[in-house]
Amino acid sequence: MSVMNRTMRRLDAAAQDLRFAARQLRRRPAFTAIALLVIAAGIGVNAATLSFLSAVYARTLPVPEAGRLVAIHGVDARTARAVRLEPAHVAHVRAHASGFSGLAAQDWAWTWLSEGDRSVEWRCGLVSEEYFDLLRVTPFLGRFFAEGDDESALVLSHAAWIQTFDGDPHVLGRGLRLNQRFVTVIGVAPRGFGGVHVGDGLDAWMVSMEPSGTMVGRLLPGRTVSGARAEVLALAAQLPPPPPGGTPPGLRLEPLRGVEPELRESLEFFPALFAGVTACVLLLACANLASLLLARADSRRPEVALRLALGASRGRVIRQLLTESVLLAVAGGALGLVVAVWVCRALEHLLAYQLPETRLVLDGTIVAASIALSALTGVAFGLAPALQLTRARGLAVEARHRRVAGSWAVAAQVAIGVVLASSASLLLRSLHAVAVRPGLDADRIAHFRLRPSRLGHTPERAARYQREVLRRLGAVPGVDQVTMARVAPDRGWCCAIPIARPGEPPFEVDQNEIAPGYLATMGIPMLQGRDFEDGDRDVVIVDESLAARLWPAQPPVGRELQVEGRPHLVVGVARASHVLKAGEGAYPYLYLPLWSRAVRDVRLFVRTSAPAAPLVHALRREVVAVDPDVHVGQESTLSARVAMTHQRERMMGAALQVAGAAPIIRSRCRSRARAPCCWARSASTA
Repeated sequence: MSVMNRTMRRLDAAAQDLRFAARQLRRRPAFTAIALLVIAAGIGVNAATLSFLSAVYARTLPVPEAGRLVAIHGVDARTARAVRLEPAHVAHVRAHASGFSGLAAQDWAWTWLSEGDRSVEWRCGLVSEEYFDLLRVTPFLGRFFAEGDDESALVLSHAAWIQTFDGDPHVLGRGLRLNQRFVTVIGVAPRGFGGVHVGDGLDAWMVSMEPSGTMVGRLLPGRTVSGARAEVLALAAQLPPPPPGGTPPGLRLEPLRGVEPELRESLEFFPALFAGVTACVLLLACANLASLLLARADSRRPEVALRLALGASRGRVIRQLLTESVLLAVAGGALGLVVAVWVCRALEHLLAYQLPETRLVLDGTIVAASIALSALTGVAFGLAPALQLTRARGLAVEARHRRVAGSWAVAAQVAIGVVLASSASLLLRSLHAVAVRPGLDADRIAHFRLRPSRLGHTPERAARYQREVLRRLGAVPGVDQVTMARVAPDRGWCCAIPIARPGEPPFEVDQNEIAPGYLATMGIPMLQGRDFEDGDRDVVIVDESLAARLWPAQPPVGRELQVEGRPHLVVGVARASHVLKAGEGAYPYLYLPLWSRAVRDVRLFVRTSAPAAPLVHALRREVVAVDPDVHVGQESTLSARVAMTHQRERMMGAALQVAGAAPIIRSRCRSRARAPCCWARSASTA
């Protein structure tokens, strides 16, 4: 009975402490609001980061016994980088692996749906017929693939069904023209399923007669991941050898979690960098909270002194003060979960280019960790002010200790802020150097991708189509210039090619195949010689960086350059414009005439006399009118395309800027926290 009484007294005391803490926080609304916002910012960003890292590295499929699913990827035996599995590799593993209850393969390809004047681009999964059965996914409508189905059977994703067909249940059995082939819709996948990896974002699935890409396996009962990995490594040694000059094959098995390994590698250091920035934001929030609590301690000194004088024990007062700081921190953490939801939606938007249809969720583990971290923060940064207020020292000593503690908190915030602000400056300068070209108004340039190769066009027929597009768009009112190139200007790293001066060993240089007028449209001036002309063959334009490397202190125009072993004549020198980061010079670059290189798929650039965004759809109609069967995609302004390509860098720059500005916000918050308030009235309630 005594134990029960003690427990009840403790619970009653805890409830009293909570009520008193809530009253104290209500009496200082400015301090409470500022502290809640500081904690919410730190906890919210931290929770969103945990959700992002969980999606990239740890999320499993929402299917039965997902823990027994494994992924088998191809790897380059020389570099250990992920590569796609060839059909022969898939067939070998399926024929000889014994530790799996089933194996399936998934690859993907861009496809387009043609219906009248509408053309929709899809990421289409190319899978083996047992794919859905192995995953134990239940269709939302219709059925999945069965034995005997071929490439004419199509399963839609739930998102594509809603976006393209408005959720029409009569889509089952409907014939569609996909990549100029007729297919029949047999089913709709469940909501949220877009492939075996996070960020696959597949819109539809078809049966592949020669499965390739990535393999998915379900382990037999009793088999472990380590045992299956050993079996797969043994199978890797038996894979068919590559053709001469090909990549040595290898296999890697890992639990089916997170994003596809090749995509994970393409993210490079971004997840780690983002986690580091988040840690700095959390440290800033903690330092802010410490400063706020120390500043608040000044106004509470008379109250605490009176309570001690009236007989309250030091431990009792410390417990009450800690209850206030923990209540404040937990409330801030709860508000931080709301902030986390908003940050997650922003991350989904910024990463949509690389991780399409990815939802960042706050699961129970992340919520519990966030609340626990909030409570720990309240204890850690509320204990020092509580001990300081209840310590029996002279006023001068206490003031000195408060100044020292406050100075350390301010110094920590300023140091972190300087590091983050400097990093933001360097990152944004590098992004500006790569993405912004002086003299180019990217808002006045419309961009389209044209793919006549999907219709099987020969290079000659594709060239006729391209010229007709240029002719038709050139006659549209408001269009100043129309041109084409193999790749967009933000893809400066693309398409290396061997070149050499006559009699010298070759080396590789990046290049682009361009139509006449491309350089002028992109704001790249000619420094010497001339631009390309229709009908040019075996000629090149070099940029000034490449010219300086090949012919220092000599005029390049009129000289011979070996390109892929064939002699070409240099007809012009263009301004160097391709850079990788701020502070570095432009790297060597080469331009070749588009119609001498048998390029079928191109990028179309239309420079307009006014901002191009309102004209994009009208320009697209003109392009489609030339040949409705040719797929037209990625229509946007050039500025929007560049922004999409550099989403990660923009997001990191913004995060670093906000975090770096936190010390300035802190100084204002602290001044607000010092506002006088009478605490003595509440002393009697202790």
